[in-house]
Amino acid sequence: MHYSFGTNSFTDYWDSVQRKVAVFLTDPLNEELAVECAGKLWHLCDWYYEEYKNNLPYKQLSDLQGYVGSECPSLRVMRDICNGSKHASLDKTRTPVIRKTQVHQGAFSSGFSRGFDISMLEVELVDGSIVDFDNAVKLSIDYWTGKLSLNK
Repeated sequence: MHYSFGTNSFTDYWDSVQRKVAVFLTDPLNEELAVECAGKLWHLCDWYYEEYKNNLPYKQLSDLQGYVGSECPSLRVMRDICNGSKHASLDKTRTPVIRKTQVHQGAFSSGFSRGFDISMLEVELVDGSIVDFDNAVKLSIDYWTGKLSLNK
């Protein structure tokens, strides 16, 4: 596959995702990096499916996406941010989980512990709960790291 500059395999893409996540985690209020991370983390499904589809129990990409989303709810957040930023709405998403995203301006900088009212990128879910985006990124990368270590 040669459809992306310098990214020609799942391993290339995985390396790219890890680099992007590492940069974001050093700047967790950077909205542009957040959207890029969401897209990369969600599109791991596509790259994983394309590379390993002959050895997977899924008939199509959407089957894998459904499985991954049920295993790691944070990846459904990534999906919605990815699709919302691409399509300007979630109208095409069958079961969106996010209501909105915003920058929460806390009384303390993000350098403080989560026990304080810190600034963060927050995601409001349809059930009204709030997700700290950088924590969702960490959970998503941990999920993929675990999934990939099981396949070795």
